[in-house]
Amino acid sequence: MQAEDFKPNRLANAKMMLKMLFEEVTQERIGLIAFTSQAYMLCPITTDLDALKNLSERLQINMLPVAGTVISPTIKLASRMLSPYSGVKALVLITDGEDHEPKDIEETLSTARENGIRIITVGIGTKEGELIPIKTANGTEYKKDKDGKTVLTKLDEESLINLAS
Repeated sequence: MQAEDFKPNRLANAKMMLKMLFEEVTQERIGLIAFTSQAYMLCPITTDLDALKNLSERLQINMLPVAGTVISPTIKLASRMLSPYSGVKALVLITDGEDHEPKDIEETLSTARENGIRIITVGIGTKEGELIPIKTANGTEYKKDKDGKTVLTKLDEESLINLAS
């Protein structure tokens, strides 16, 4: 979410999308999950839009204790959060679609289907991709993987389409 292919960065744009969503809903119950390689419930299912707005505005890069991107834990947590409710249920997933551990996704999607949860994917990022800047005292460096290669994060539209279907 640090990548700056959407100015000023992906996270700022995701927060703007959440704000727009919260302005459109009136009676729906909504929860808020932030994720990296793990999913964290920031707000349980609620109708308190003010709390949701406040929490979403406070989202920050590096606020979660682990790094990476794995989508399955988010779908699992959303399934647990939404399973007690009847009616139409949906997970709006704002992500670039990159998944560092896609092996669990089919089982996780099966659980979501069993719970009647629709997955709506909102892609953020570009197909061309962007380097991930890291601000330092000496300026800007770029994130590197465990092998020392500079990381290029790209929108994975195919994965997002598969998730939503």
